[in-house]
Amino acid sequence: MYDLILRGGLVADGTGEKPYPADVAVKDGKIVKIGEISQDAAKIIDASGKYVTPGFIDMHNHADLTAMLCPDMEGMLGQGITSAFCGHCGMTMAPIGDYFMGMLEDVKAFEEIIPLSSYGVHPGGYPAVDSPSFRKAFKKRFGVDITWTTFGEYRDWLRQTGVGCNLYMLVGHAQIRMCAMGLDYKRTATQEEIDRMKELLRKEMESGALGMSYGLDYAPGIYADDNEMLQLAEVLVPYHGILAAHTRHGGKKPNDPDEKEYEPIDGLRDLMEIGLKTGLHVHISHIPNGFTERPDDQYMYDAAAIRTLQIISEYREKGCYVTWDHLVPDYIPWFFFPELCGMFKYYIELCGGKKSFCEKLESPVYRAYLKQETEAGHNRSFSWWRDDIEIIKCKNESYLGKRLADIAKEQGKSSLDMALDMILEDPDTCYHQPPLGRPRRYDTKVFDDAEDVTLGLDNCAYNYDFEGERPDFPADRSTPTSYCGMITFFEKRSDIPFEKIIQKMTGNAAIALELPDRGFVREGLAADLLVIDRDNLRSNANFADPRQKPDGIDYVIVGGKIAVDHKTHNHLRNGQIPDRWM
Repeated sequence: MYDLILRGGLVADGTGEKPYPADVAVKDGKIVKIGEISQDAAKIIDASGKYVTPGFIDMHNHADLTAMLCPDMEGMLGQGITSAFCGHCGMTMAPIGDYFMGMLEDVKAFEEIIPLSSYGVHPGGYPAVDSPSFRKAFKKRFGVDITWTTFGEYRDWLRQTGVGCNLYMLVGHAQIRMCAMGLDYKRTATQEEIDRMKELLRKEMESGALGMSYGLDYAPGIYADDNEMLQLAEVLVPYHGILAAHTRHGGKKPNDPDEKEYEPIDGLRDLMEIGLKTGLHVHISHIPNGFTERPDDQYMYDAAAIRTLQIISEYREKGCYVTWDHLVPDYIPWFFFPELCGMFKYYIELCGGKKSFCEKLESPVYRAYLKQETEAGHNRSFSWWRDDIEIIKCKNESYLGKRLADIAKEQGKSSLDMALDMILEDPDTCYHQPPLGRPRRYDTKVFDDAEDVTLGLDNCAYNYDFEGERPDFPADRSTPTSYCGMITFFEKRSDIPFEKIIQKMTGNAAIALELPDRGFVREGLAADLLVIDRDNLRSNANFADPRQKPDGIDYVIVGGKIAVDHKTHNHLRNGQIPDRWM
């Protein structure tokens, strides 16, 4: 008898080929038969009129930064993600040395150490704190004991706790660099410090890391020179590790005597040159458009993206083993405070909460101070003022669906005064922030349409009851991407055949990662499967409260067990965290 049979569905197997009718039988966590199956099973799912597909593989995910807080990973599983390639952009929760560089949710514990710390700034702009204080603060803020020091210990901690999805984990360069250099990281590393980093990296590779990631637009990785990057990459060679990188996206390289102005393509070339020199598998994280296109024209933008992919092909012809991923959403608001008052989060922190802030806001003197700070660009939470935001939730329904600038014009006020008045009227007012100009780095169909594209969300693992902030502070529940990002791609690119989208989310990723047992509906592979009601597939994206469950993902199966049944999560924590494979 089989453990599970998915009967009567159309199989979109991850190869991009046309779906075909077949039953799928599962036993002991594996797909054991595909075809017409008459035998019985402990559980039979009627998949008639539905699609049976591999579980989605998120190729750019930071679940390892929040897995200790939300190990059930409801937001990922609910949108069909069963596996995630994570540990990107140099940012990981280990190893931990004398000092810890803030990464993501962990920075909220810094308030116990550094009053009014700078979280809200983009990743990599955070402070570093001494590790003993950080461990104590994290326990107080989140109730979780950070007992690990090494990457291997953290992976083992997660294995013991259990995780909802399979995690394929890199170790981040940032914490390795902090271990070797401490707080004096804003410079070129000495050879002695590089040797220390190499020793640490070697230890983490021995413990099972899949490879290492660089975050070359973020501290402390931004200060790494070519010599440091190459020497560390060479450590990965005997382990057949993967070197992934958030490459330099422009500007000038710190510590570069030539002070050359960088284009994003230069950062891509830097990584691929390392690939050529070492023979390593290099992976480009959230591929940027390689060129700054002038004038701002969609045709020129797409042409630049085409040229970016051509250059990658040229490096492949030279012998570089390079893969890449593209972000599903058009833009990623990493720290997303949907409430209008979130624009003034820094000052709300100073006041001790929204209630106290609103009381102070009644004072003309305090209001004048806030306006002066904001107009001068000194608002640490919102360094530039925008009035093109759309109001999406408010007690005053006459504001709904309108831009702040238009409401202010109707009321005969400045947009800043209007925003402050609206906060006083309803502190829970929410808004949607459109992309700032053309989202140059990511938003082009050229990348979506590429045959070898893999897709990622650039987000983390959260549950549907996640509250990232304390009561009486601006809401922080992550972004819609965390809960429905994969489904938005079906809505965004309805012109792509269904089976081709499945291929981009599954088979392409399995090939890029060289996964031996996942990514396809194929006999002998792990039973990570979805049953999708294509006709009713909807993201239900909501910016006021992102914690929404998408429709149409009827079943999510991880390792042969039903993790989600029509939006009901079984909290099995059946995900695996494999060691590297040779």
